[in-house]
Amino acid sequence: MSEGNASLIVEFGAFDKAVAMEFAQRAAAFAPELSGTPSARLVDDAALMKRLWSARETAASATSIGDDMSKPDPVVGWEDAAVEPRHLGAYLREFSALVELYGYKTSVYGRFGDG
Repeated sequence: MSEGNASLIVEFGAFDKAVAMEFAQRAAAFAPELSGTPSARLVDDAALMKRLWSARETAASATSIGDDMSKPDPVVGWEDAAVEPRHLGAYLREFSALVELYGYKTSVYGRFGDG
């Protein structure tokens, strides 16, 4: 996955695969300009895409198991959200503030962009 503390899987679609790849290449070229200079990797291999989606589909369950048996496991599922891209930053900041305010432990995942 990633070298940092998070990964973001972005899937680009279009009626034509070449157009979808062009969208993906533009996004990947823009990534180094973002804060923190994230890296980007384009995946066009069907088998690898299947493995990545499998990881995404099971990630919430995998991250919900706590490593301290004396504490409750993190809450899973209620933070799975569909958010429009233009609202994603504000949503994540507000969501993180609420999680911290109420002392919850959770993983963040969602279908961002499907809002």
